[in-house]
Amino acid sequence: MDRYVKKDDDVLVLYESEKASAELEKTFVPDLRKSLGDSSKIVLQKVDNLKTNEYIAAFDVVFSGFLMSFYHSDSILLDLMEVLKPKGQLAIREPYNKSHEPLDLITRLKLNGFLLPNKETHVIKEIDGNQDIEVIAEKPSFEIGSSVQLTSKKPAANVWKVDSNFDDDLIDEDFLLDDEDFKKPIDSNLKVCSTTGKKKACKDCSCGLAEELRGEKVATEQPKSSCGSCYLGDAFRCASCPYLGMPAFKPGEKILLPESQLKTDL
Repeated sequence: MDRYVKKDDDVLVLYESEKASAELEKTFVPDLRKSLGDSSKIVLQKVDNLKTNEYIAAFDVVFSGFLMSFYHSDSILLDLMEVLKPKGQLAIREPYNKSHEPLDLITRLKLNGFLLPNKETHVIKEIDGNQDIEVIAEKPSFEIGSSVQLTSKKPAANVWKVDSNFDDDLIDEDFLLDDEDFKKPIDSNLKVCSTTGKKKACKDCSCGLAEELRGEKVATEQPKSSCGSCYLGDAFRCASCPYLGMPAFKPGEKILLPESQLKTDL
């Protein structure tokens, strides 16, 4: 009996039939009293007459189905959960047969909120030639309907954050610039091709010198009229005339043709 109860525990003993009640009063309850002491409360109650509102969280241990086992419905298991104190224990027995395996009782206990604190979830008891399933279950450490405040997660430390108070001797970038750096550059100074001697563009010129040289060449190599009548207009110009499409101009007037008109269409 000591493996079920300890001194000063309040105990509820449930039975189903009057025959079971007589047997419990004769042997079971006296053994309980020896283990508990005189100050403990022992209540012997028929399961059908159990009124949970009279015993809410009132018992440390509940024995149900001892000496004469019986089947416990879900409603009975819920009532037993209510009358137990938090972390209170339920010692329960049910008939064992092929249609009623231990796993069935264990599953119903878990679904109704009970915990199974022992690794050995159940034992089979032989009583008067009949086999019973015995399971020790436990009510959770909180009361039904209770609430608890969840602690928020602490922010993780930023390991890469630089300490603003740390004197790291960094150079002020403003001191790296002088007055010359703020002056607007001249276009001619930006050219990198042929910085000395005769102007000559690099092979991969990107500073504009190549275009500039091509423009000078175009200006110095203007085409000459072979017929002498180009200035009169398109009516007097031949089919290959470079001035085709341009308005008439005065004889001897300098006309600059765009570079695109000097290239043949291939």
